[in-house]
Amino acid sequence: MNVLRPIRCDVAVLGAGPAGVGAAVQLARAGYAVTLVGSPRRAALEGLSVRAQALLRELALEHAAAAAGPPYPRRGRWGGSAIDGGAEHVLTRGAFDAGLLKDARKQGVTVETSRGMVLDQGGDTFRVALGSRVLEARALIDARGRARRGALIKGPKLVAVAQALRRCRELPRGTFIVPLEGAWCWSAVGAQGAAVLQVVTAPTGLARRLPVPDLLRHALGALAREEPAFTGAQFAGRPAARAAHAQCHAELGQTPGQLCIGDAAVAAEPLSGHGMFEALAWAPAAAAGIRTHLEGGAWAPVREFLRSRALERWDHAVRLAAGFYRQQAHAAQDSFWDAIATQYESLAGRAARPHAQWVERAVLNGTRIERRPVAVTPQHPRGVWQLARVDLAALRGFLEHAPRAAVHEAATHLRCDPDAVAQALNFLSSYGLLTAGCDGGAAARLSVTG
Repeated sequence: MNVLRPIRCDVAVLGAGPAGVGAAVQLARAGYAVTLVGSPRRAALEGLSVRAQALLRELALEHAAAAAGPPYPRRGRWGGSAIDGGAEHVLTRGAFDAGLLKDARKQGVTVETSRGMVLDQGGDTFRVALGSRVLEARALIDARGRARRGALIKGPKLVAVAQALRRCRELPRGTFIVPLEGAWCWSAVGAQGAAVLQVVTAPTGLARRLPVPDLLRHALGALAREEPAFTGAQFAGRPAARAAHAQCHAELGQTPGQLCIGDAAVAAEPLSGHGMFEALAWAPAAAAGIRTHLEGGAWAPVREFLRSRALERWDHAVRLAAGFYRQQAHAAQDSFWDAIATQYESLAGRAARPHAQWVERAVLNGTRIERRPVAVTPQHPRGVWQLARVDLAALRGFLEHAPRAAVHEAATHLRCDPDAVAQALNFLSSYGLLTAGCDGGAAARLSVTG
């Protein structure tokens, strides 16, 4: 009997979306053998923020960035006022995903078109089933999005129903958002008139009262009243529904060498408009965490950093959503908006603001995650370890040994720009984070000398 030999690599990445490809490319560029496991997604139109497009280029995902096309205007109505200003890209997901895979292969990532399933972990090896073959890796990144089960924290239950539109060549390119009674709808019109309509509502609300075809027709009618050019639009194909609630897996990195990133860690609801950016933003941290593990670093700081980051991004996402829903609640006599806003507000962190102090925490230091002294302030509860490329703890340590030093002396010792050192010093001084004897006159002299 022929037994297929396992495929071996340093890192297996499950999920060929922006988070997975971004992390895979970062690791491949660092010299690791990376295998990306993913399958094509359903073709659809999506919005991409301008800053997400810029982050694609920063992460060397040039083909994916090019697939986004030019930015188009945002229009519509929210909170009782017209939306006038801002822009976002409208991309075809099939072309975008193809661009991501092209970028991955260009950077030396091996691509396996498969859904992949984690079999087990034996020692320091993760085993992933690829059909009849097995992939063995020293580290594993799960970037399969919302498919991961067991979210520890979930937002209000919401469902998104989307359907393509036809006869849209005369529509202005761009995105449109309109609130409804008990729901909101979003539409995007891209190149050659490709268009999509999406309705987001609670499964026990408007979606329960109206059959899906009626729900979509209701939303299209509201959109046409806001933008008359939609009057002649017609539905094409079949609608697709998916869960749209926000969710967070805060307990990340429990197994050394295994990470969950992107929507598999924190998924915001569509109203935020920053889902793609947030997914991409996980790539550098994920790559640093895996490199720390493969290079023999301690795993505990990686786990601490990822959990802290997930909770921070979750709090940001729910506060943003609460603000949007509350804004519409003030403008509409509709219990839907107040109910969703209230649920999001209840999820937002209520932790007391910390007083200024030095603590040791896990930080992202270039390509590694490690524990460092950080300056915690009421405005920076997670802590700041570096400001304008100046190591704050190192600056404090220098001043403890040379309290009468001038800025240029501190800058020479730290190998930093004098203006950056002055900025860092003023930050520490303003929060009283300099050792007695380095504060007051010495701090003032440093901030103006050199």
